[in-house]
Amino acid sequence: MSNTRMPRPALGSLHHVSVQVTDLTAALHFYKDILGLAEVDTPPDILANDIRWLDLGQGRMLHLVQTEDVIPAPRAHFAITVDDVAGWRAYLEANQVEILAPTVAVYGAERFFMRDPSGNLLELVNWPI
Repeated sequence: MSNTRMPRPALGSLHHVSVQVTDLTAALHFYKDILGLAEVDTPPDILANDIRWLDLGQGRMLHLVQTEDVIPAPRAHFAITVDDVAGWRAYLEANQVEILAPTVAVYGAERFFMRDPSGNLLELVNWPI
């Protein structure tokens, strides 16, 4: 047996996040119409499986996958960076989206949480430079 260690290959950046949703129509309304994400051309075989791809910018995507049941983890979430946290909070509250306060302060970041129509936790954040 050799003592030579194989070098670790490099990782790239995040490509996509996939979340399960119970109502694809409601999820598309939330992510497209309220948050303003654009739908990406999704291959026909993926569309046929009740999956939609949305653009998160910089080559990153959000995949919405329709399933029968979603059991959201209490703290599992993904975050999207924004420049105007207060503006987003006011906009979402005006659109009847319930805002959840963060439970832990993180490095002076401005942020808040919400849940999508299937209960998935989502954070909007502005990290200090």
